[in-house]
Amino acid sequence: MRGGVGMNLPWMCLRTSTPTIADSARPWWTGRSCTAVSAPRSGYAAAVIAKIAQHVYTIERYSQLAVKAAATLAAEGFDNVHVLHGDGTLGWPEHAPFDATVVAAGGPRVPESLKHQLRIGGRMVIPVGSPDRRTQELLRGYA
Repeated sequence: MRGGVGMNLPWMCLRTSTPTIADSARPWWTGRSCTAVSAPRSGYAAAVIAKIAQHVYTIERYSQLAVKAAATLAAEGFDNVHVLHGDGTLGWPEHAPFDATVVAAGGPRVPESLKHQLRIGGRMVIPVGSPDRRTQELLRGYA
């Protein structure tokens, strides 16, 4: 934990992203491929996904972390990553629908707003469940 905020280990980032990326029906390099990443923290997960996705839209609830992630990603040349300071459970409807959504910080259920922003046939990986026991769910497109 840094400053009271948990951060995923690099191997965890890859493990959670892999089912979303590998199972995609369309190749990731197509012009319509977009990914929403909730809780980018340092920007590491967004950077990993940005290497294989056309566009990455990431939402961070802590303003200082959003500013730092945006600056770090820009300094490293990730011009296809867009960072928003806001509530990740609301998603980013202006850029929806998304081919894939990876959520780092989950809750007791999948937010309806994220379901509605997922392209039909899209993928979502999100930890859901009670705080003492989390499970990873792979969700396929909602209408």
